[in-house]
Amino acid sequence: MIMKYDAFISYRHLERDMFVAKRVHKALETTKIPRKIQKEIGRKKIDRVFRDQEELPIGSDLGSNIEAALREAAFLVVICSPQTKDSYWVMKEIDTFIEMHGRENILAVLVDGEPADSFPPQLLTDENGNLVEPLAADVRGKNKKEVKKKLKTETLRLAASILHVDYDDLKQRHRERQMRRNVGIAAAIAAIAVAFGGYTAYNLAKINEEYQQKLVNEARVIASNSLDILDDGDAKTAALVAMEGIGTEENGRPYVTDPVFALSQALGTYNLGLNLEHDLKLSHDVNISDFAINEDGNRVISVDNNNKIYIWNLDNGECTFKKPVDVVEEEDDRIRAVGFAGDIAVVASDNYLRGYNDQGELQYEYAPEDGITFAKVDDFGKYVAIKSSHYDEETYEISDFIEVVDATTGESLKKYENQTGVSYGAVMMFNKDGDTLYVEHLPGNDEDQNYASVINLKTDTIIDVPVEGGAILDVAPTKDGDFAVVSMSYDAITSFEDTPMHLIKCDSKTGEVKWSRDFEHNGDALDSSYTKLGSRIVETNGVEYHQLFVNTSKKMYTLDLDTGEEVSSFTTNSYIENFMMSGTTQLIFVGTYDGKFAYYDALTGEVKDDLIVDVASSLIQFDIKNGVFVSSGFRSPNLTVLKFNADEDYVAKTEMDTGFYGGAAMSPSGDTYVLQTSNDAASNAYTCRVFDTATGEEIGTIDIDGGRYGKLYYIDEDTIIFPTYSGTVIYYSVSDKKTEEVKISEEDLISTDYAISTNLKYVAYGDDKEFYVIDTQARKIIYSGEVDFNFWNIAVSNDGRTVYGIDVYGKAYKVNALSGKSKPIFEDYKVNDIQTSQDDNIIAVITEDGYLRVYNWDTKEAENTIEYYGDDYSYVEFSKDNNLLYLQGDDLYFRIYDRQQDKNVFLMNNQINDLSYTIYDEEKNQLSIFNYTDMYIIDLNSYGFLDYAEYGRLYIPQAEVIVSAYGTTMIEFNVKTQDDLIKKVKERYGDAELTELQKLKYLVQ
Repeated sequence: MIMKYDAFISYRHLERDMFVAKRVHKALETTKIPRKIQKEIGRKKIDRVFRDQEELPIGSDLGSNIEAALREAAFLVVICSPQTKDSYWVMKEIDTFIEMHGRENILAVLVDGEPADSFPPQLLTDENGNLVEPLAADVRGKNKKEVKKKLKTETLRLAASILHVDYDDLKQRHRERQMRRNVGIAAAIAAIAVAFGGYTAYNLAKINEEYQQKLVNEARVIASNSLDILDDGDAKTAALVAMEGIGTEENGRPYVTDPVFALSQALGTYNLGLNLEHDLKLSHDVNISDFAINEDGNRVISVDNNNKIYIWNLDNGECTFKKPVDVVEEEDDRIRAVGFAGDIAVVASDNYLRGYNDQGELQYEYAPEDGITFAKVDDFGKYVAIKSSHYDEETYEISDFIEVVDATTGESLKKYENQTGVSYGAVMMFNKDGDTLYVEHLPGNDEDQNYASVINLKTDTIIDVPVEGGAILDVAPTKDGDFAVVSMSYDAITSFEDTPMHLIKCDSKTGEVKWSRDFEHNGDALDSSYTKLGSRIVETNGVEYHQLFVNTSKKMYTLDLDTGEEVSSFTTNSYIENFMMSGTTQLIFVGTYDGKFAYYDALTGEVKDDLIVDVASSLIQFDIKNGVFVSSGFRSPNLTVLKFNADEDYVAKTEMDTGFYGGAAMSPSGDTYVLQTSNDAASNAYTCRVFDTATGEEIGTIDIDGGRYGKLYYIDEDTIIFPTYSGTVIYYSVSDKKTEEVKISEEDLISTDYAISTNLKYVAYGDDKEFYVIDTQARKIIYSGEVDFNFWNIAVSNDGRTVYGIDVYGKAYKVNALSGKSKPIFEDYKVNDIQTSQDDNIIAVITEDGYLRVYNWDTKEAENTIEYYGDDYSYVEFSKDNNLLYLQGDDLYFRIYDRQQDKNVFLMNNQINDLSYTIYDEEKNQLSIFNYTDMYIIDLNSYGFLDYAEYGRLYIPQAEVIVSAYGTTMIEFNVKTQDDLIKKVKERYGDAELTELQKLKYLVQ
């Protein structure tokens, strides 16, 4: 009998099983049958393979097309894993095939687990219950690459069974065909080589060079696209795009720093988890209508406007389940509410309450007799409140009631009839203890009395509290055990009129109104805001605050929870969509329609400008659970996920008694380092803490009065110096923890300025007209004198014999430190600053005319004239070979200038805060630059970024350690290599790959 299909592939609709099923399908239909075997079996190929691509709902029958395909299939191929036996449909397809054709033509493909755990029982026994061993192909692998490799040979095994030929014969012929093909290709190449024998090796090398440069340029474009994607809020896609530009032995791409940097950024490497940052963008088929997060903040359930359900894993952005709309009596079963009860995703629709696991497998199903009008899944995962309406066919009356259902089992617990005659509305809220439910009513006009109901789930009693206005905007329990209701005129809200908004706070047990107050609500046809209520009891600075929060369209109020008195208020620039409250500070978090999420002080109403997060282009709904922020925007198909992502892969972590404030330095060997900390930086009082690099342990401290911000230096392996404002250099010995001081005067001086030579051997102070040069090794003043100008800025040469001074008028002087004699220099310019180099004959002069001139004292000429706007607060530093200049001017863009090429060779594409210091890794030719908030590592071979660490304070090349510090926390990280980053991608995202459309969109070839 000739069958329509050579094989029917049965599989679970899980990512791994689908991956294998698709490739088995393609491999079978494209199997090349050698001509000799074609003649033997009388066919040229495997004609057709059936693979159902839609998952059927549980509880229904096999579709007619499925049954027909099974009946017309010669073989059944079952994709097997430990979860296969749990699939209702795979089991049913196996049983149906056995009933139609018997067991002989069933083939198994093992994708995971052991055979005994993964093969369905029908494949392990015959009709008499005797054990049998099914014919199976084994494609198990650690990753998709291994699975793909095994599929190439194992699908031949399946094809041999379907074609009724010997596997070894088919495999050998396949090998012979491949060999003939390879020989043909080699011969063609050889022929081309002979034909173009005159083509020179030079030209071939030139072509290869151009090709390699093309790959380098391509990698940089890919890296740039990855960073743009990250800026747009999609860290997962950014990481996958960056991976496409990474050079490895397998893909033959050259090593380029840009995609490595982009990958590190996408993975949040070295993050301290202090800021809310974009992590994932969850893309839906169409715009989103609703979503909910679980308590752990690692799962989201969402609904789109086509009524599809999605379940997402927030650890890796994977959609673990997508379910289309159900149809009940030819109408869509519209979803009314979603939420979580522990590990169960709860979905309430017009006709059903259902619970699903992460894979979308049904855990329970409850069909309320009167359907579901509105529903609320308890935020704490205990209950679901269902509002239903009952039509009495005898009396023709409609009554409504609230039904409370166990969210974990779907069991109906209790029904509560409406006592008021005014219909229940959609706003329902359980308290945290789960013993009280608060429900709004919705009369649909202002003429009928409106109510808010309090349902006690322990005593089954209901209190109906009259409220003013036909529209309740929110009802919520308060932290002191009472509840609050905010309402307004129904007619005004529908006609966008200005109208009062009424707020009452009531006793939950009696319904007694404890206080009330009104707010002015400005009507606006474009108003997209949602009025919310929230409360907290929080202790800060030893004072306990009882607070209630409520918002109008663009105004937020902080009220005293006990009295209703206004504490503060503030106005936002855009419509308020939602807000949340800190449980430990005075901060409240407000999300507005313009896509911003801002932090405000509840006591003062002041916005924290440094804590405004640009979430997306718009924001309609958001929620935060366990530090994970999820939001949806206006007509957007994407959920935006933000997290306080901390890199937990650190080697040491220490809590200091004082917070980091200032600078850092490391010993020449990198074995120890010092951090400048302070709890009273305003008075220039610092505590400098010394750490052992290998252990991260604090091994010494020194208190510095009158210390200078960021000014501390190792002058040898054991000695750290601290120049102070008072003209004192303090020495600290790491080994014996002793201090020593060298003072320029016994008087309490306030020094105008100081400088340290490039080689760290000399410190120079300028105090009014006097100057002092201290030999840091000899620990004494070696030169001093008085000049005829007042020092405003000062610099000192590497031999300590020359001091450069600038007065307040911008006049520059060169001072002979031995004789004390000075002479004016650069008299044609107003000088802002002078910086010395490794060579005392070369200095950089910053002038007010907008140039930096590199001056050579030997030739008495400017070797380089560079457009540069800066002053004594700007950053200028020579490289060790004096060829490069590291520059940051008033524009705050960091750049590198090559003096030999006489041009800029590197320019940072964004402004950064004022630079404090740099560290050069001579072995790797890498430069680390630091300011108060950031650390960047730049590869000077390619002038590309290698790494970035927010609040990075040191890079210690010898140990390959990055030291980060914020507040009182110090953390050491090992520098992540390219291999480390690739491993991290695999751990976080598994075998996730870009889709073909994404590759096209992001220019990945």
